[in-house]
Amino acid sequence: MQHDLFDFCRGVAPLTPRLARWMIRELSDAESLGKRLDVHGSPLHLHAPAQMRRNIAAFTDVAKTRNIAMDMFYACKANKCRMYLDEAIAAGIGVDVASSNELNAAIEAGFSGSRIAITATSKPEMMLRRAAEVGATIIAGSPEELRRVADFASRASAESLNITIRISGFAFSNQRHDSRFGIDISQVMFAAKTVRVSGLHFHLDGTSIEDRVAAIHQTILLAKSLRQAGHPIAYIDIGGGAPVQYLESESDWIAFHHKLDIQLDRQWCDDEIKPIIFPNRTYGRTKMGRNFVQTDRNYPTWQADSSSVWLAKIFDSGGIADSFRSNGLRLRMQPGRSLLEMCGITVARVISCSPDKAGDTFVTLEMNQTNCKTTSVDFAVDPILVPHDKNNRPPATTGYLAGNYCAEDDLITPRRMRFDRGVQAGDILAFPNTAGYQMHFMESRGHQFDLPENIAIRPTSDELG
Repeated sequence: MQHDLFDFCRGVAPLTPRLARWMIRELSDAESLGKRLDVHGSPLHLHAPAQMRRNIAAFTDVAKTRNIAMDMFYACKANKCRMYLDEAIAAGIGVDVASSNELNAAIEAGFSGSRIAITATSKPEMMLRRAAEVGATIIAGSPEELRRVADFASRASAESLNITIRISGFAFSNQRHDSRFGIDISQVMFAAKTVRVSGLHFHLDGTSIEDRVAAIHQTILLAKSLRQAGHPIAYIDIGGGAPVQYLESESDWIAFHHKLDIQLDRQWCDDEIKPIIFPNRTYGRTKMGRNFVQTDRNYPTWQADSSSVWLAKIFDSGGIADSFRSNGLRLRMQPGRSLLEMCGITVARVISCSPDKAGDTFVTLEMNQTNCKTTSVDFAVDPILVPHDKNNRPPATTGYLAGNYCAEDDLITPRRMRFDRGVQAGDILAFPNTAGYQMHFMESRGHQFDLPENIAIRPTSDELG
């Protein structure tokens, strides 16, 4: 698709985003986008909820073509908007909730108990009582929690609770899977003696196909043992973690890390390699021996596989599809980020541009870093500058995107940007593909700022990703 959206802002080490056609249309109309900000304030989250239905279909088609019985649960912690619950309901899938408020929102949206899975780390008795009333699945993640659930069931005469055990401690080819969540796989048989278990669940960080195949095989063996002990194991839940393809090019991702490592190694003082991140930031990378490695969580915005191809590769590896069919097991999964791929944009106005003594410019936006932030070290995608005036532009510059908190470290991203056609107050910066976790997961009302509004737009079917 031909457009000039990347002409005004790029990373000094570019990370070119993938864009849906509806995003290009919205960002190509500066006047309309400016009016939206006039009405709703800055920053603003734009949503295309219809995209979610297409993302759901991509997953379900993979299961259907392999004759796998699959139940999908949207991990609604990824975005707080009710519109996505409505899309999930319309598509016939369930919802994964992680708090009492999310549980109540799911019930109010119309989800039946059989379509609600509760993965909350903390499950107070009021939540257990509500889950028992509607028949939701309770996923127990520790021996103590399993004992609490069993005690509640006996006191509340709720022996028919739908209980799933979360597992950890898998043996992988190069390491053991350790997590603070889940019951060690070697202890599950003992822990399950006090309850009736309907299913098994795990969640793995990262997107490794090999690790998920190994975990599924080990979980199926455990399911067989639990069935022999009298537990009606009906499904295995592989959680979330399906990859999202944020970037157009793997070469961008490789070049970015190459230049970053050179900068961190203090070898960038020449004309070939310029600073690409803010001084004294590491992007979560640490030198070990002669190489830099990622030691803090950073979502890999380049992914080789789409989420549906990733799921297909899991089914087609190591006889996984045959194992599900031959053992009469349903597959459950709880995607969040991947169901929201191409569903949202966050936009904000530039309110000032201030040069620093190094020759860069601090571009302050009418937003703060919590309006587009996850628990990762950064969202590694180039923003898009939508100019207030394309013709009357200031000189080209480089610089950093700063937030409106009164804090030195309130940078929207530590990455250094290149503004080849200048940047000025009144311009708009847009951050594409932010619906999955970026919008709401870490948002804060510091300085008593209002939280951004969320508005839905209705693209045509050919504008969806």
